[in-house]
Amino acid sequence: MLNHNIRKDLLEQDYGYRKLHSEHQKLEHEIEEMQMRPSVDGTRLHELRRQKLQVKDKMHILEETLMH
Repeated sequence: MLNHNIRKDLLEQDYGYRKLHSEHQKLEHEIEEMQMRPSVDGTRLHELRRQKLQVKDKMHILEETLMH
């Protein structure tokens, strides 16, 4: 589990990480909104989830770099 302080430091000091974090939250919100609709576009939902995972992977790489 990642130390909360590392994330906090990255959010405060690293523009790239902040941008990724913002994009991740935007995608998460969009996915949640889409799931609440009665008719869900499964292809679009899958694409959003894939994008969100890619952003999370990029964030994880930055987190790991700071830890070492």
